[in-house]
Amino acid sequence: MSIDDDCTLLFFFACGGGAVKSLLLCVAVIVGLSFPELGHYSVYIRSLVMIMLTMGFLTVKFERDMFSREIIYVLAANLLIPLPIYFLARLVGEQEAEAAFLIASAPAAIASPIIIGFIRKRTDFVTLAVVATNLLTILTLPLAIPLVATSVEAGGEDSEYTIVISVLTTIIVPLLLALLLRGIGGVVYRVAVWTQRLALYVWLFAIAFACATAREFIIKNNIANEFLISIGLVTVGICIVNFGVGYLVGGKKFARESSQALGQKNTMFAVWVGLTFLNPLSVIAPVAYIIFQNIYNALQMFVYDLQQRKK
Repeated sequence: MSIDDDCTLLFFFACGGGAVKSLLLCVAVIVGLSFPELGHYSVYIRSLVMIMLTMGFLTVKFERDMFSREIIYVLAANLLIPLPIYFLARLVGEQEAEAAFLIASAPAAIASPIIIGFIRKRTDFVTLAVVATNLLTILTLPLAIPLVATSVEAGGEDSEYTIVISVLTTIIVPLLLALLLRGIGGVVYRVAVWTQRLALYVWLFAIAFACATAREFIIKNNIANEFLISIGLVTVGICIVNFGVGYLVGGKKFARESSQALGQKNTMFAVWVGLTFLNPLSVIAPVAYIIFQNIYNALQMFVYDLQQRKK
């Protein structure tokens, strides 16, 4: 199947109802894993994420109550969970433990406000969590890596600055562009807001490209099935812990938002850190996490669609 055929398939599903759209995340994962040649388009993932963020920021209203104790709880959980996860994973193996720490310590995904927007929850809360957890991770992760790494690689003296600039640019540029469009107003702003309905399908391409990159990496490096299975089991456990703990610390007011902020990880950030500082095999964890977190995203969108139908 060619790339054009894949696009046609996605367009076909896009014409369906809400329940069909919720299954598209799983379709994107399957397409990516089935066609590793799509990994060549992974260079566009960051651009796609920035497009989605711009769409999401267009209608975000920052309320005072988002600066709440629940944000502090999310930050604390993101900081404290990785070490217990690391020591538990050591029962399986050293490389599995390193991979587990890598994905558990990753900050909130830059695209998580977009997903939470699909189920009509507070995108401003999740946006604040994205910025805060990314900054916290940038400050603390370089100190923790030497404690858990089995073989630290030389990342270069400017690596930390590269991380900071990359993350902040990816967040700030879409925010400024959205504010500019809101300032212009009129037809330009209305057209920009109309494009928000396309955000899900932009995200589908990003997921497909990421999963294809993962499959291509596994094939090129001839990674054993036993290691993939053990990493997969560890990663699904981390996924359950993150989304579950996030739901608990969010309380009644921000349960779903906190769950998304803590559960949906910046896997591209984790892949970069793994390839730069850790054993390259550790990047299998964030690759697997892409699959599991998006299966969860598809399920919660499916449940939301069912609830809306009943209403």
